[in-house]
Amino acid sequence: MPRIAIEGKSGLEALAEIDAAVARLKAKGASRIVIGGHSFGANAALAYGATRDGIAGVMVLAPGHSPDIQAEFFSASVNKAKAMIAEGRAESFAKFDDMNQGRTKEVDMRARVYLSYFDPQGLGAMSLTAPKLRAGSALLLLIGDQDRWFERAKSVIFDKASADPRSRYVAIASNHKETPKDGIQDILAWLKRFE
Repeated sequence: MPRIAIEGKSGLEALAEIDAAVARLKAKGASRIVIGGHSFGANAALAYGATRDGIAGVMVLAPGHSPDIQAEFFSASVNKAKAMIAEGRAESFAKFDDMNQGRTKEVDMRARVYLSYFDPQGLGAMSLTAPKLRAGSALLLLIGDQDRWFERAKSVIFDKASADPRSRYVAIASNHKETPKDGIQDILAWLKRFE
């Protein structure tokens, strides 16, 4: 199972890296591809499933990033990144606002990289990418009942995705960090649908 590190890459560059991993798996004989991610990675998995054909399933585990939901908080930094790009400084680093599980901080990133993840109309906006999940792709949304996203994950993501009989919304007793570990049996049971 390939792992993709996205640090320093734009959203599109990260998706291209996933393309390369998928190509390697197919070259080794894989016929059904399931993409998954946890927290920020859940966002990337959903964006991938919304922009690529032939993905059997997408696992969204404890989703943790959706700039459309937090657009007001990110607006100053998004506008700063857009201005820098318009000025021809897309590759320049600057400090931008970030929020992770309710904790705010500044991150030092290239303007184009920041905008690729934090644009409320971009691929990072899960409420916008979920309805674009390609037909034939099943969705597993696994969320812990102590997660900050628990109250909204189903309506913002799962309910907006294309219907597939293999799709499942699963709520478990867990927190954001431990959901993949605590939900491993649910993940394995869902994956059996693709055998």
